[in-house]
Amino acid sequence: MDFGTAAIQLPAPGWLHQPKIPGRITDRISIHKTGIGSDARELRVEGVDGGHTGYWTKTVAAPDWTFVATDAPLSGTPLTNTPDDRSVDPTVAESAFDYSGRSTAGWTATIAHFDVSQSPTPLHVELGDGNSVDLTLHTVDGLRQTPQPSGISDAPRHFDGTLEVPQDLLDSLATQPNSVHAFITDTLGGRRFTDTGVDVTAGSFDIAALGLALPRRR
Repeated sequence: MDFGTAAIQLPAPGWLHQPKIPGRITDRISIHKTGIGSDARELRVEGVDGGHTGYWTKTVAAPDWTFVATDAPLSGTPLTNTPDDRSVDPTVAESAFDYSGRSTAGWTATIAHFDVSQSPTPLHVELGDGNSVDLTLHTVDGLRQTPQPSGISDAPRHFDGTLEVPQDLLDSLATQPNSVHAFITDTLGGRRFTDTGVDVTAGSFDIAALGLALPRRR
């Protein structure tokens, strides 16, 4: 292990719900690192409060926003900030990127509605004899040195990933059907977590640890 390089934690910490900002805001948003660890972050959003311009701020884990007045001209574009919670918007359509592929061993892996901004992702494996396994695929954007188009495109997008086997499945592995037992032990080494590279395009979803590229279903 090289302690001189930064470690990537997978599964990554989940999204942390942030409270509504109680005032006018713009699209000028920034995140400032204040120390070590994923919680050492300060959020800032340009806005207006009580007739003063400035920015709303909070640490990522703080329960409330506070306002810092600067009286400087606003540089961002004003945003509509309704009082209702829009963290889950039912009017937004699910991702149209579905992938499914069959391995040479006869099992089929399927990923539905893959979204680069959402992790983890369910990974369903049909074993060909009527049995199946539901895994969890955790992903985080891989390091890149060149500009990357947003979302999913024809340009390969690399992720560092981890395949997770449910703990209750591992605990009951000895009593599982032969096909399930063989898949977990032979393909995933009987481990709960398996690191893997993941490369995604608009046409395929490549999971290195499974040795399988899943074509897109249209």
